[in-house]
Amino acid sequence: MASSKKTPIQLGGHTIELSSQDRVVFPDSGITKGDIVGYYKDIAEVMVPELRGRALSIERYTKGIDAGGFFQKHWQKHYPTWIDSVTFGGKTVVKYPICDSQAALVYFANQGGIAMHVITNGTASTVQVSLNGTQIFSSAAQSLGTAGVSTIQIGNDTAAQAFTIVADTIDVQNAAPATPTAPVNTVKPTISGAAQVNAPPLTASNGTWSGSPTSFTYQWRRCDTAGANCLDITGQTAQTHTVTTDDQGATLRVVVTARNAVGATPATSDATAVVVSASTPPTNTAPPTITGTAQVGQTLTAGTGDWTGSQPIAFTYQ
Repeated sequence: MASSKKTPIQLGGHTIELSSQDRVVFPDSGITKGDIVGYYKDIAEVMVPELRGRALSIERYTKGIDAGGFFQKHWQKHYPTWIDSVTFGGKTVVKYPICDSQAALVYFANQGGIAMHVITNGTASTVQVSLNGTQIFSSAAQSLGTAGVSTIQIGNDTAAQAFTIVADTIDVQNAAPATPTAPVNTVKPTISGAAQVNAPPLTASNGTWSGSPTSFTYQWRRCDTAGANCLDITGQTAQTHTVTTDDQGATLRVVVTARNAVGATPATSDATAVVVSASTPPTNTAPPTITGTAQVGQTLTAGTGDWTGSQPIAFTYQ
């Protein structure tokens, strides 16, 4: 039976009371609620930029995976005031929660959240037209800037109230321009180049953004071999980074911050491979492969497998 003891923690200036951390959520593997909370706390740096500013639906399993779960999309009255929200919809308006900080992500995980689902901007919006309460048109391939449903009601919404319309051409436009927002990252930044001491510099790409960024800044970070526990590298704020012996044995990430007149938003790249020295012999990490049919007259093809070591690596076959 899970303990009912509550343990307060501080994240980003906010207090969160963790509860039932020893409750087993996945019986087959023994994963507890505390494990899930800890996991989301550790990956918040990477995950929060993908959630920030987007309507959130939370897949919750409050008694464990075997007891069944449910989707929660409404902002709850008991949420702390620092949990932000966004409201949109068509005939049915929904106030969604937003996860824009490590504290918010941990709070939702402590509420039994297993998976976080976001509504993304783009062409997944729906426009519906109803005449006297009967839907006469629907298209799910519209671009409204924010995914959702926009309903245009013509006439009365009940059949008991007669209504007649004669129309030629109807032009429907937004009543007002969209509210400007800070940049939102849609495709994370990437790093190109060899993770090797004295190799040509690594180069950061900006990724893809909405919100019309006007400028980008960069911060290179040095992480452990798993890409975690990252620290800023002092002075490394250009779009390129020359790998040095200080980086050897570590992995690297870059944080790209996009700015416009409304605000600034950071996004973090995936980690590079572990940085090797300038003269590291090849080491095989995945064995070579053979494809084709082992039959007289057929051609077999060798795959090199995966290797680490100083670049470039040349291959011969026997």
